[in-house]
Amino acid sequence: MLKLKFISAVSLCVAFSLDSLYSQSFEQKICIDTSIRMLENTPQYVGSQGIRAHDRIEDQIKKNKLNVKKDLYMIFRYRTSDFIPLWQKIIADSSHNDLMKIWFINAVLQIGDSKNLDVIAPYLKSDNDIIRECTVNAYGFLASPDTLPVLREMLAYETNGYIQETLKASIEAIRKGGYVNNIPYLPQYYKGKPKKIRFFYNRDVGWLEKYVYSKTDTVLSKYSPSPNLIFPAQQFYMRVKHAPKAGTFANNHGFISHVGYDGAWFYDGVPIHSISNGIVKKISHDVSWGVLIAVESCLPGNDTITIIYGHLSRYLSVEPGNRVYMGQKIGQIGNSVSYENGGYWAHVHLGIIRKPFTRAQLVGYDTDTSIYYDPIKIIQAFEPEREKTRKKIPEE
Repeated sequence: MLKLKFISAVSLCVAFSLDSLYSQSFEQKICIDTSIRMLENTPQYVGSQGIRAHDRIEDQIKKNKLNVKKDLYMIFRYRTSDFIPLWQKIIADSSHNDLMKIWFINAVLQIGDSKNLDVIAPYLKSDNDIIRECTVNAYGFLASPDTLPVLREMLAYETNGYIQETLKASIEAIRKGGYVNNIPYLPQYYKGKPKKIRFFYNRDVGWLEKYVYSKTDTVLSKYSPSPNLIFPAQQFYMRVKHAPKAGTFANNHGFISHVGYDGAWFYDGVPIHSISNGIVKKISHDVSWGVLIAVESCLPGNDTITIIYGHLSRYLSVEPGNRVYMGQKIGQIGNSVSYENGGYWAHVHLGIIRKPFTRAQLVGYDTDTSIYYDPIKIIQAFEPEREKTRKKIPEE
């Protein structure tokens, strides 16, 4: 089991007092190499094709003839501890590809066995901020209360705002006994062993339309305008090679346009943070959005807006009616091409509607883009001053 570095109550007090000396940074920087070409030859398996693909992979593993390059993403879709040695070997053979480490941590997290905490514990010291945050997030699912001193000490010295907020959420989750599945009928697995996530695409999930989940807060609540805005995830708009490009704001699709920004492509399980202060008005799941959170907020000029975060995981840190603050962890990105996230490759859709929740349509496409903000431009306009002074990474 993981060896813990315990610190005294006095040390903890000192650590928390030191926390006030460090300010949060929600800087956007490249942590995952954008030149890496992901999913080069991975087929998009649909329905029964996914079952046959798994059967083929398992047969290849037995014969030691696995085509890792062709089936790279499929391999990380298993939810069985027996696959951990294989995942570790793949990572060791592709040490330059940090994205696979994110997939590995997410897979270990979802196996749900606390005995596997040891295999991801070394990533707590990673120099890669996204990998470190994913590891901290996994602790909220797998760790026991005896790990709290380690996380609290880490929180005292961490300056990355995203990691700070995920640390806080994990500490709270551990205190409450771990995260729970917010959507009762999720996830979907193939029957049999080893366990693996099912592949669902929008065109093949019509029969599942009876599974619709929605909880809405109807109370009229007041909240403080957000002094700033941040991006919902680390490396939100710097895409890895061959990530889909159609999900930019106002991208035209015939007579309708995309009215949000799709970011953090392929980052299965990466934590998502509230971009502003506000109140959670709705949590839902359907075959298009996957898991969605809607938050009502105010811009610094007191204009009321509704923010939507789509294609999330079933594990959330908030409920309708909860007040949230800028930077707070609210959920995480859902599993790629699964019923959980609506059938898309893993990403988060960020939409900002220029209306209060009661008047907002929670859509990803519309004929009129004027009632929406371009998320990239509006966030950059209201970023914290310390982020504005940093060198900007050019937009695509």
